Amino acid sequence: MGTLNKPETGPTKPETGPTKPDARPKKPEARSTPLDGLSTEQMLAMLKPIQHERASLLAAKLTDAAGKIGEIADVLQRRAGANLQWSGAGFESFIEWSSATAKSTRQLSEYAKEAGKGLANAANAMATARSGVDEIATTSAAAKTDYETAQKTLNSARHDPAPARTRSGTPRTR
Repeated sequence: MGTLNKPETGPTKPETGPTKPDARPKKPEARSTPLDGLSTEQMLAMLKPIQHERASLLAAKLTDAAGKIGEIADVLQRRAGANLQWSGAGFESFIEWSSATAKSTRQLSEYAKEAGKGLANAANAMATARSGVDEIATTSAAAKTDYETAQKTLNSARHDPAPARTRSGTPRTR
């Protein structure tokens, strides 16, 4: 019989003990987002097509489906093997399979319920974001127009060949 050769390992690292209770977590690094560098107008344009009503409707459908799927899971669990004149390994395998199916169906129900909640929250956030878009767009457009008008007036005043006059109408001297 041959001997079993174990692969050689390098020096072992000393085990570290539990972290100190006063150890602070590292400060997260700031990262850029796809919104960095976008103008207000570009961000507003992204919000205009949002259909929060549709998302809200889909959230309600998911929540409703979750309830119905849960009812199906209950029926599967109750009826697993009921009224069957069967015994042996096949029957036990069937019971195991139907219990697993009921459990998976229950999990699907919970998933649909949580997805419905998440979508409802997203729909509310979209509605909130969308509610101020028109006002901001109008304000932004008015501010832009006012700024452009002020720039034109300032530019015209800088290039006006006529000397500035006092209230009495006499030219100002410097």
